[in-house]
Amino acid sequence: MLLRAAGTTDVWAGLRAGADDVLSPIDQQRAPDTDATLTNLVFTGRVAREAMRLHPPGLVGARAAAVDVASATTSIDAAR
Repeated sequence: MLLRAAGTTDVWAGLRAGADDVLSPIDQQRAPDTDATLTNLVFTGRVAREAMRLHPPGLVGARAAAVDVASATTSIDAAR
């Protein structure tokens, strides 16, 4: 996803702007991150979905979690 975005200036700029807006430094009176924080990265979600549409996991490039991931509503175990 990042390789594709890096080659497209407006996409990369949109990803960066979204991250700057939503994930500004905590010392700037921003609330700590929660699961809901990621839902505010709307453009990033769209880029990720498009990347998955163009390059879906399959026989050659199956995807697996590298580490255990947990949120308030779900958990994904790392591939062992």
